[in-house]
Amino acid sequence: MADVALAGVVIASHYAVPMPMVLKKASPLLAEPKADSERLAELAAGTELRILDRGRGWAWGYAGDTVGYVASAALAG
Repeated sequence: MADVALAGVVIASHYAVPMPMVLKKASPLLAEPKADSERLAELAAGTELRILDRGRGWAWGYAGDTVGYVASAALAG
């Protein structure tokens, strides 16, 4: 899956329009959807993420140039 803005630039099986969401509490951005996964970044409360997929307690998207997973419970709304 890729951001719809990348259509025509990268090949993906699906494209999604990212949903902007904000972290309600500080959270790690993880490489995989599991708590003991590699930490790619530490995100502060109030950080905006662009979410491409969400399910099973995890949200997958990006903050800046870093793509990864955050626990859905860390997101506002």
